[in-house]
Amino acid sequence: MNKLHFDSLLPYAIPGKKIVGVQNKNEYEKYISTEYLNLLMRFNGGIFFKNGIKMKLKNIIPFFSSGYLDFIFLYGHTKDTHGINYIINTQPTRMPITYIPIAECDGGNFLCLKKDSGEIFFWWHEAPYDSECFYKITDSIEDFINNLEPDEPEEHHTNKDIFDGTLTSFKERLSKLK
Repeated sequence: MNKLHFDSLLPYAIPGKKIVGVQNKNEYEKYISTEYLNLLMRFNGGIFFKNGIKMKLKNIIPFFSSGYLDFIFLYGHTKDTHGINYIINTQPTRMPITYIPIAECDGGNFLCLKKDSGEIFFWWHEAPYDSECFYKITDSIEDFINNLEPDEPEEHHTNKDIFDGTLTSFKERLSKLK
């Protein structure tokens, strides 16, 4: 896994709300590489990215015309609402337990690790049939990380238009909507 490449995506942590009443079952650790867990432990919360992140799709997903998959954040190795443990315990009931959500995508979808193979799949939560929910993205979590790209802002945006994760930036963007 290329840590320099990952750091070039400008990751930062946002801790979620502390969870109470959810058992700390870190059973997912045996399915995730030590290298990826170490990467997650560098951050104290879910991992967000200053300009967002995306990945060019190698396989066709019928409802994505751009050829890219956008991600909101990577779940952390934490005991809060941005942690893998939390999402495993609260994941949608339609998602088989043979998958571990590792990232949140736009529209309520997830990027998941398949437990038995280590492959990475996109889970489309609005699929009409269970057989149409999963689309293979890549062979491994390391390949996924190494193929992430910054989600460059559109040409008409200025640096001031980019949300940088701060409360000030959020308030500025909100005032423009009023």
